[in-house]
Amino acid sequence: MQSRCNAPGHVIPHEFGDAVSEKIEIKIKTNYEDYGRTIADGKAVGFVKVLVSSFGKIYGVTAVGEAASEIIHEYILAMHKHIRLHDIMLMQHAFPTIALLNKRIAEEWMMKKMADSRLQKTVQFLFRRF
Repeated sequence: MQSRCNAPGHVIPHEFGDAVSEKIEIKIKTNYEDYGRTIADGKAVGFVKVLVSSFGKIYGVTAVGEAASEIIHEYILAMHKHIRLHDIMLMQHAFPTIALLNKRIAEEWMMKKMADSRLQKTVQFLFRRF
Protein backbone atom coordinates (compact mmCIF):
# COMPACT_ATOMS: atom_id res chain seq x y z
CA MET A 1 0.00 0.00 0.00
CA GLN A 2 1.45 3.38 -1.01
CA SER A 3 0.08 6.64 0.33
CA ARG A 4 0.14 9.99 -1.45
CA CYS A 5 3.17 11.05 0.57
CA ASN A 6 5.11 7.94 -0.57
CA ALA A 7 5.09 6.41 2.91
CA PRO A 8 5.70 2.66 2.72
CA GLY A 9 2.38 1.27 3.92
CA HIS A 10 2.44 2.18 7.60
CA VAL A 11 -0.58 4.43 7.98
CA ILE A 12 -2.23 4.41 11.41
CA PRO A 13 -5.08 6.95 11.65
CA HIS A 14 -7.21 7.46 14.75
CA GLU A 15 -10.71 8.96 14.90
CA PHE A 16 -11.08 12.70 14.40
CA GLY A 17 -14.89 12.66 14.66
CA ASP A 18 -15.17 14.05 18.21
CA ALA A 19 -12.89 16.94 17.37
CA VAL A 20 -14.84 17.84 14.25
CA SER A 21 -18.14 17.79 16.15
CA GLU A 22 -16.67 19.97 18.91
CA LYS A 23 -14.98 22.31 16.38
CA ILE A 24 -11.47 21.77 17.74
CA GLU A 25 -8.98 23.34 15.37
CA ILE A 26 -5.51 22.98 16.88
CA LYS A 27 -3.41 20.66 14.74
CA ILE A 28 0.19 19.88 15.51
CA LYS A 29 2.19 18.12 12.82
CA THR A 30 5.80 17.04 12.66
CA ASN A 31 7.50 15.45 9.67
CA TYR A 32 9.89 12.53 9.82
CA GLU A 33 12.29 14.48 7.60
CA ASP A 34 12.83 16.98 10.45
CA TYR A 35 14.13 14.35 12.88
CA GLY A 36 17.69 13.02 12.85
CA ARG A 37 16.84 9.43 13.82
CA THR A 38 14.56 8.88 10.84
CA ILE A 39 17.11 10.51 8.53
CA ALA A 40 19.92 8.32 9.91
CA ASP A 41 17.75 5.21 9.45
CA GLY A 42 17.00 6.22 5.86
CA LYS A 43 13.27 6.35 6.64
CA ALA A 44 12.57 10.08 6.60
CA VAL A 45 9.24 9.84 4.79
CA GLY A 46 6.18 10.26 6.97
CA PHE A 47 4.56 12.45 9.59
CA VAL A 48 2.63 12.49 12.85
CA LYS A 49 -0.36 14.81 13.19
CA VAL A 50 -2.27 15.37 16.43
CA LEU A 51 -5.61 17.11 16.83
CA VAL A 52 -5.73 18.66 20.30
CA SER A 53 -7.71 21.21 22.29
CA SER A 54 -6.13 24.34 23.74
CA PHE A 55 -6.17 22.55 27.11
CA GLY A 56 -4.22 19.57 25.76
CA LYS A 57 -7.04 17.05 25.32
CA ILE A 58 -6.09 14.74 22.47
CA TYR A 59 -8.92 14.15 19.99
CA GLY A 60 -7.14 12.26 17.27
CA VAL A 61 -3.82 11.21 15.83
CA THR A 62 -2.61 10.24 12.39
CA ALA A 63 0.77 8.56 12.06
CA VAL A 64 2.12 7.84 8.58
CA GLY A 65 5.46 6.20 7.89
CA GLU A 66 7.93 3.74 9.33
CA ALA A 67 7.23 2.83 12.97
CA ALA A 68 3.80 4.48 12.94
CA SER A 69 2.52 1.51 14.93
CA GLU A 70 5.08 2.28 17.65
CA ILE A 71 4.19 5.98 17.80
CA ILE A 72 0.42 5.60 17.95
CA HIS A 73 0.25 3.50 21.15
CA GLU A 74 1.29 6.35 23.42
CA TYR A 75 -1.59 8.44 22.07
CA ILE A 76 -4.12 5.61 22.29
CA LEU A 77 -3.26 5.18 25.98
CA ALA A 78 -3.41 8.95 26.52
CA MET A 79 -6.84 9.18 24.90
CA HIS A 80 -8.18 6.14 26.76
CA LYS A 81 -6.93 7.34 30.16
CA HIS A 82 -7.65 11.05 29.51
CA ILE A 83 -3.98 12.01 29.67
CA ARG A 84 -3.31 15.44 28.21
CA LEU A 85 -0.60 16.46 25.78
CA HIS A 86 1.36 18.34 28.43
CA ASP A 87 1.77 15.05 30.33
CA ILE A 88 3.36 13.52 27.23
CA MET A 89 5.64 16.54 27.03
CA LEU A 90 6.78 16.07 30.64
CA MET A 91 7.31 12.31 30.29
CA GLN A 92 10.88 11.13 29.73
CA HIS A 93 11.40 9.65 26.26
CA ALA A 94 14.43 7.60 25.25
CA PHE A 95 16.81 9.20 22.75
CA PRO A 96 17.23 8.50 19.89
CA THR A 97 13.94 6.70 19.26
CA ILE A 98 11.09 7.30 16.85
CA ALA A 99 8.76 7.72 19.86
CA LEU A 100 10.62 10.92 20.74
CA LEU A 101 8.54 12.50 17.96
CA ASN A 102 5.61 12.35 20.42
CA LYS A 103 7.48 14.54 22.88
CA ARG A 104 8.48 16.93 20.09
CA ILE A 105 4.83 17.31 19.08
CA ALA A 106 3.86 18.06 22.69
CA GLU A 107 6.67 20.63 22.94
CA GLU A 108 5.48 22.29 19.72
CA TRP A 109 1.94 22.46 21.14
CA MET A 110 3.28 24.13 24.29
CA MET A 111 5.27 26.63 22.22
CA LYS A 112 2.06 27.56 20.35
CA LYS A 113 0.34 28.04 23.70
CA MET A 114 3.18 30.22 24.95
CA ALA A 115 2.88 32.37 21.83
CA ASP A 116 -0.69 33.18 22.91
CA SER A 117 -0.41 36.68 24.39
CA ARG A 118 -2.91 35.98 27.21
CA LEU A 119 -0.87 33.08 28.50
CA GLN A 120 2.35 35.04 28.10
CA LYS A 121 0.97 37.94 30.13
CA THR A 122 -0.24 35.59 32.85
CA VAL A 123 3.15 33.87 33.11
CA GLN A 124 4.98 37.22 33.17
CA PHE A 125 2.64 38.46 35.90
CA LEU A 126 3.24 35.35 38.01
CA PHE A 127 7.03 35.58 37.61
CA ARG A 128 7.01 39.23 38.68
CA ARG A 129 4.88 38.38 41.66
CA PHE A 130 6.96 35.52 43.03
